Amino acid sequence: MKTLIIDTSFKYLVIAIYENNCLLDGLQEHGNSRQSENAIPVIEKLLKKHNLSLFDMDELIVTIGPGSYTGVRVGLAIVKTLKTIHPYTIKVLSSLQALAGKKSCISVIDARSKKVFVGIYQNGKSIKQDALISIDDFDDYIIEYTNFAVIGDGVLVDKEVEEACIYQNIFDLKEELAIVEDIHKVVPDYIKEFEVTKK
Repeated sequence: MKTLIIDTSFKYLVIAIYENNCLLDGLQEHGNSRQSENAIPVIEKLLKKHNLSLFDMDELIVTIGPGSYTGVRVGLAIVKTLKTIHPYTIKVLSSLQALAGKKSCISVIDARSKKVFVGIYQNGKSIKQDALISIDDFDDYIIEYTNFAVIGDGVLVDKEVEEACIYQNIFDLKEELAIVEDIHKVVPDYIKEFEVTKK
């Protein structure tokens, strides 16, 4: 089983190739808002390095947001296009879940305009509804989970941040992800704003 992982939703461009349970190659670098230009060349470069083609892949896994409006669409568009030419198995997951992996942590992604996307996860499962909130509401939203590490854009909410290997997180979650029957019906997940009740 060969798996291609793609995440263009966050500030990183994340591409990785796994064969069975082994990482063949992976890249996680700041995308500098150029994921649309760089994603396909990076995929081609990693495949060529290991004498593989896209048709050698069995499974594609992609994040569907929340995150950058353009970034989220880039990864999803690549996977939708590839699915039209080859019968890949397709799986998708939240960008916040990809950041968290199987850790007990709070995922934070910059939503601009002094807002953040927030997800609280434990062992790969969401334990509180993913939300789009004002930065000013962050401490109230996470008040029951202040012992959890913060992953992602924690600097925006004045928190120390643990680094995440996003492609490994995604691979660790892959057996728990459902197979998508029709990728063309999958749309980016742009979370609606959540009203936080002050404690």
